[in-house]
Amino acid sequence: MAKVTNTVVGVPDDEKLASTILDNDSEHDQQVADTPIAYPSGAKLVLILAATALSIFLVALDTTIVATAIPRITDDFKSLDDVGWYGSGFFMTTAAFQSLWGKAYKYFSIKLVYLLAIVIFEVGSLVCALAPTSAALIIGRAIAGIGGAGIVSGSYLIVGISAPPARTPALMGIIGASFAVASVAGPLIGVNLPVGALSFAIVLFFFTTPSHSKPVKATWKEKLLHMEVSNRENLAEELMLTKRHILGTFTILAALICFLLAMQWAGVTKPWDSRDVIGTLVGTGVLSIAFVVLEWYLGDRAAVNPRLLKNKTIGLMMVYQVLVSGTFFVLLYYLPIYFQSVSGVSPANSGVRNIPMIIGSCIFAITAGIIIAITGEYQAFMIVGSTLICIGSGLIYTLGVGSRSGEWIGYQVLAGVGMGMAMQIGVTVSQAVVDPADLSEASAMAIFFQLLGGAIWIGVAQAIFSNRLVQGLTASLGADDTMQVIAAGATGLRDLFAGDELRAAIESYMVGLRDAYAVSIALAGAGAIVGVLSMIFDRRQIGKGMKAAVAVAEEA
Repeated sequence: MAKVTNTVVGVPDDEKLASTILDNDSEHDQQVADTPIAYPSGAKLVLILAATALSIFLVALDTTIVATAIPRITDDFKSLDDVGWYGSGFFMTTAAFQSLWGKAYKYFSIKLVYLLAIVIFEVGSLVCALAPTSAALIIGRAIAGIGGAGIVSGSYLIVGISAPPARTPALMGIIGASFAVASVAGPLIGVNLPVGALSFAIVLFFFTTPSHSKPVKATWKEKLLHMEVSNRENLAEELMLTKRHILGTFTILAALICFLLAMQWAGVTKPWDSRDVIGTLVGTGVLSIAFVVLEWYLGDRAAVNPRLLKNKTIGLMMVYQVLVSGTFFVLLYYLPIYFQSVSGVSPANSGVRNIPMIIGSCIFAITAGIIIAITGEYQAFMIVGSTLICIGSGLIYTLGVGSRSGEWIGYQVLAGVGMGMAMQIGVTVSQAVVDPADLSEASAMAIFFQLLGGAIWIGVAQAIFSNRLVQGLTASLGADDTMQVIAAGATGLRDLFAGDELRAAIESYMVGLRDAYAVSIALAGAGAIVGVLSMIFDRRQIGKGMKAAVAVAEEA
């Protein structure tokens, strides 16, 4: 039938090409449907899991190295007011480019796309390592975020297609644990370029795309067209939709930039009622509305698919992702400032002091994944996990200048246990409740909202921290000394002040940090409420659906 269609006289070349792609896609889908799914097992599955875990380890290593180094970075670049950008600059590009990577994985070789993502990530990391200024570091973080988007979505996708659905939650727990292990190792290793090279080599030599997930057989031109054009009846209209899809990516990116600029300026370098702050906040609102309209217009081709969001389970999971990710990243970025600025320890020692939270997260990410795989119960983990984060964050809020080691260790363990329970649920559940054809989109959406939460809430926490710090310093030391502290960086207090002035400066830091930790408390509390709503209005056991899917696959 494809040959008859493509030899009709008078059919434009682009339409012939489009028709060929559709025919190839249909034949490919039919072949996949008729072929029993053969999942990798044994040593091959272990190698695939090791490759994806190592890649996630790479991204997490970069995140935690930077988080631990931020106080010292602010000293070197005299850029305390840029703290929010060092984290959010990475998360905003990681979130914004999720959709484009998702499409690349759908229509190109998963292996080649995955390797490309690692290369882009490493280039960004190299830019960061060689950055002579704070602006250059932020640019490097943004480039690394583009590659990180491909690594994260690709890792979850590879795990999702390499094992039966009933086993996926446990494997997702292992992926989450690799993030936690990297969080411990980051401050101790201090560099990620060699780890990236090792990850690249393992994927290159040992990973093979499973037969049931091969891309459509087509030329590069056909794939590039198919990547963005799904309805060939009106090619001109579809190409216009393609431009709007790309526009949507840069619209959400612009909205995040406006928001972060407002959070950086407001109350620190510019008044809240200044034209710049008001203008960027208005710009954030307008661009956000434009993004929502574009996504609604694009429908199934949108980065945030409206059809999937109408699924009650997925809608609740996306809200939960935004909230819970914020609790984790706020603590990850602002606990090192407490240890280095208030307690006066080195960056390496600060990283070691973060280990209790990470170990708790690591152990319970695996434990929760296994239990969810066996029982299918996930709402209880949403509620209990969020509650533990809320309590742990509340206790961290009480830390002060003279807090004992038993306090900051115990409080972090409690928060870490909750994070381990909660962080992977959004991706795991979203993958479990969609059709196989929507697996990559559901994964990308869950990661998009998780990273969007990171970008937004780090920016909010930075604005609160900076404003409270400036207010406290101005009241105790005066405006001139306040600007000195901001310029000196997070660990330069002891070089500027001594005696009562030093104590006043440190107490001002504590006021700002406590209010930043309050953001984590509020987000965790809201996450617990979402868990309760899920328990009431969306009571389901995903394990039953998973086991049914496995049974169907085995019968085939």
